[in-house]
Order: sequence, then structure tokens, then C-alpha cells
Amino acid sequence: MQEQYAEQVKYDLETEDEDYYRHTYQEEHRILDMVRLGNVEEAVRLSNEMDFHVTRLAANELTHWRNMLIVGITLCTRAAIEGGVKPYVAYKISDYYIIKGSECREPARILEWRNQAIGELAGKVREVRKKGHTSVHIEQCKDYIEQHYREKIYLDYIAENLGISSCYLSRLFKKETGMCLQDYIIEVRLRRAAHLLVYSEEPIPKIAAYVNFPSQSYFGKMFKEKTGRTPRQYREENKTPEFIEKKLQAL
Repeated sequence: MQEQYAEQVKYDLETEDEDYYRHTYQEEHRILDMVRLGNVEEAVRLSNEMDFHVTRLAANELTHWRNMLIVGITLCTRAAIEGGVKPYVAYKISDYYIIKGSECREPARILEWRNQAIGELAGKVREVRKKGHTSVHIEQCKDYIEQHYREKIYLDYIAENLGISSCYLSRLFKKETGMCLQDYIIEVRLRRAAHLLVYSEEPIPKIAAYVNFPSQSYFGKMFKEKTGRTPRQYREENKTPEFIEKKLQAL
């Protein structure tokens, strides 16, 4: 029986339309995105919708639903951690519901445990977000920008390396920081430029190029919008006494 089932699965994989699996993959990502955002209701709803559109995971129906429970909870546990839940909290929830569900002999009851697990994991993310903590993805995104602000930064590249969609990253960044990703990149570059204006004698055009602004005029415009001063005014008003004294001694 198991051999026959394995052969059938192999045949399905070889003959099934690629669009079917692409659609399944996209559905999974939507569910995980909802967990990362702490959207309890939508995460559970999407999980229920997907239950009857996936390939069977075992020949035996009960085993199939137990496998669905384990896979669903495992993926959502990772998503909850990415959403800011502490790993030990997420894994504790995961272990509890996987054990409970694995003991059941009724598919409906197994799905109830699975849904409760997803709901609790997404709920923990919601609690974290209410406290104002940023998720792991956003912290990693910020770290990347801080390290690569002198280079061209692409949303798609960051999202791919984080293992999430660019649309989700853009939406999450705005939600957690209150600004769009591009504005944050500009803010980091301006902050670094301000430091160089005060603590170096590099020409302003060179500083603008160093922090990767396309032109001095654009740099000056953005800098004034941020600080209320031109780069030259900011430099003159914020030079430290120690720096001025060293400059005079060097004359």
C-alpha cells in the first residue's frame, strides 16, 4: 500500500502542472506573512482554506492530517520567531500542540489543535508588536543598511536574503518603523554625512558621493529638509572646539 502510494506521488510530481505547486507555495507564504504580522484571524482562515488544496502527505488519512499538523505548526513557529517572539516561547507552544494533535484519532480534532497553535503563535507576535519591539526581519534589514549605505540598496535583494517577499518586507518596515524603507536609507546616509561634516575636512561634494547621493544638489536638498540647515551651515555651526583648536594649531 505504501509503495503504491509512493509511486502515485512520484507520478503526480512528474505530471502535475507547475502552476499548482507555485500556487501552493504562494498560499503558504501568505499564511506565514499573517503569522509574522500577528494577524490571528487571517492566519487561521488561510490555513483552513489551504487544507484541502495540498497534496496528500500520507496514504493513511489520519497520518496525513497529523503530518499536516506538524508541518503547519513548524512553519508557523519559525514565522512567529521571525515576527519577534522569543524562540523558547515559540517552541514551547509548538511542542505542546504537536503532542496534543499527535494523540488525536479524529482529523477534525487534529485541525482544531493545529488552528489553536497558529492562533496562539500569531497572538504572541501581536503582543510583541503592541509593545513596540521590531521583528527580527526589520532588525536584520536595518543592520544590512547600516553596513551597506555606501552602496546601491535594493529591496528585492534584502527580501530575498531574509527569505520573505519584497511586498511583505516593505509593508512590515513601514508598519514597524513608521517610514518607508527608502526614507530610512536616506536618513542613515544623512546621519553619516552629518558626522563627516563635523569631524572631517572632506569637501562637501566628496562627502555627498561617499554616502552615495547621486549629486551634491540632491544631497544639499535632502540635508536641509532633514536638519533645516545647508551642509555648509551645519558644518560651521557644529564644529567642536577641540576640532577647531587642532585646525588652528596645524596652521
